[in-house]
Amino acid sequence: MEALLAGIDAVGAGSVRTALVIASDAVRPGPGTGFEARCGAGAAAFVVSADGPGTATIGARVSRTRPFLDRYRGDGEIDNRDLYDGRLFREEIFLPSSARS
Repeated sequence: MEALLAGIDAVGAGSVRTALVIASDAVRPGPGTGFEARCGAGAAAFVVSADGPGTATIGARVSRTRPFLDRYRGDGEIDNRDLYDGRLFREEIFLPSSARS
C-alpha cells in the first residue's frame, strides 16, 4: 500500500506522468516447520497515470498499523521460524487484535 500510495501521490503532484508500482513478498519458511506447507509468495503491479482512457480516483485515506510478532528470524538467519509459542500468540496478540478491528 505504501508503494501504491507513493505512486499515486507522485502522479497527483505532477512529479511524474506515469508510475509503475510493483510490490512482492516471498516469505521463506524454515524447513520442517508447520509454516512450510502454508507459505507462499505473491506479487502485484499497477500502472498509475495522469494520461489514459479511464479515470479512477483515490479518496481520503487513513492508515492504521499495529506491529506484532508471530513468526520470526534470528540475526543472520534467512528462513522464518514457526510461531514461537502458538498459545501466547493466540491469547496475547491474535484475539486482542481481532477484538479491536
